[in-house]
This record gives sequence, C-alpha cells and structure tokens, in this order.
Amino acid sequence: MDNAKKANFEKAKGRYVGIYFISGGNHIIADSLNAMTRIRESGYPLAGQAFVKDIARDFVNFEVGNIPFQMTIK
Repeated sequence: MDNAKKANFEKAKGRYVGIYFISGGNHIIADSLNAMTRIRESGYPLAGQAFVKDIARDFVNFEVGNIPFQMTIK
C-alpha cells in the first residue's frame, strides 16, 4: 500500500449486514466484489465502507488454498 492511513478504516459501532464466502488464491478481489453485489441485491440500504476479514482459518479445514471470509457493510 502506498499509504496505510488511506487504506485502513475504523469500524464504528452500528448495525451491519454481512455475508460469508470462501475464496483463495488470486480470486479474493473477484469473490469480494461478488459478495458485495449479493449484499446490494438483497435490498439493504448501505452506507460506508465494506469490511472483509478472514475467519476460522486456524481450525476449519477447507480445500487447499481456500479461506472463509466475512464481509460486513453498515
């Protein structure tokens, strides 16, 4: 990243809509965009940044190279 301050956002308290998805390799951006599209199509009013984090990778066994993620948007 050129500027970490521009790339990092604080996740404020509030209500968020979320989706879980599995991604790996070079597909994380495409899979994140697909997850965001699914959230938008659900009809929730969205405001703010999307937050993506990997979850449970230490104890969940997925196919090699795949990791479960969670995306949330306020």
